[in-house]
Amino acid sequence: MKNYITAEYIKGKRSFSHFFFMWFPPLVTFICIPFSQFMYFDINFFVPLVYNWWPTLFLPMGLAVLAYQSIQRENESHTQNYYYLLNQNMFWKTKIITLSGYSLIANSLIALLTILLEYIMYNSSNVIIMNVIVASLILWVTTLFIIPLSILLAQLTTPICSIIVNLFGIIAGVFTAVENHWYINPWGWSLRLMTPIIKTNPNGTLLQENHPLNTPSIVYPGLGLALFFFIVLYISVPPILSRTRESD
Repeated sequence: MKNYITAEYIKGKRSFSHFFFMWFPPLVTFICIPFSQFMYFDINFFVPLVYNWWPTLFLPMGLAVLAYQSIQRENESHTQNYYYLLNQNMFWKTKIITLSGYSLIANSLIALLTILLEYIMYNSSNVIIMNVIVASLILWVTTLFIIPLSILLAQLTTPICSIIVNLFGIIAGVFTAVENHWYINPWGWSLRLMTPIIKTNPNGTLLQENHPLNTPSIVYPGLGLALFFFIVLYISVPPILSRTRESD
């Protein structure tokens, strides 16, 4: 698998794959500084704003674009004509693992930048470290499903279809995240699990202590659900795509 991962990394050079985890986190964090100051007139809104914008749009759409570009790159180079020479199951699993690694790096970087900027902008008593680290880990886990699902849609239909499906899922997720049945929409899981960790509503406002959404008890079941869904996709998507290529 090491050779497959190396090949996938090389193919992603000078593309959005590297732009995503190197430039998206700084872009989000630095944009949130003036917005927290001039939109909410309180720099203490910086962390809630980062962990509202990042899971609402930048992270899920970034992962969808990564999957789109990964498949589009294969189509443009016509490498699909040589899939039969490869271990196809390993080939598709490598794509999922590589993009999951990019997501982990991006979430780790945004946590690091957020903590550093907290020390610069906040009073020492307002700095939160563990919540930020936990939030980034939760975001990574709850959005992993987007990668195999987007690869599946991009390969079976057209790459742009995966972008459209994710866009509609994200929009719906903003609304379902505040409902009792939040678990029916995977795109809303990250927003829902953020609420008791960062204490912010999916709409970006601060969460009151007695708010119904301030329920830390949902975090572990939500993480278990997200991991289960990702594992199911990780196991099932590569064989599906392998059989599809064999039948062509």
